[in-house]
Amino acid sequence: MFLVLNAKRYSFKNDDGEQVEGTTLQYVEPGELVEEENRRGAEVLTITAPVDFFGQLHTLPGLYDLAFRQRPGKNGRPTLTVTSARFLAGSELVSEVGRV
Repeated sequence: MFLVLNAKRYSFKNDDGEQVEGTTLQYVEPGELVEEENRRGAEVLTITAPVDFFGQLHTLPGLYDLAFRQRPGKNGRPTLTVTSARFLAGSELVSEVGRV
């Protein structure tokens, strides 16, 4: 279960003139809190997904069951990508904070 904070679709041409499209989302893993000398709290993670992934995120912020997979990245290094999202619940707490 993950708290997805926001999602953004993007579409642009890279330096080679190729069309690049996708979705970027930012999320936190509830319960994964950092307690270190110079860092505290929930760290925001950012990941990319295919452009059509944006349509799976109907309520934001919200709690989602996210599925991930690895794919080869630069020089064959593993790159994590998100493949699906199943809505679990809205984040009433975040909505309430926004009204204060």
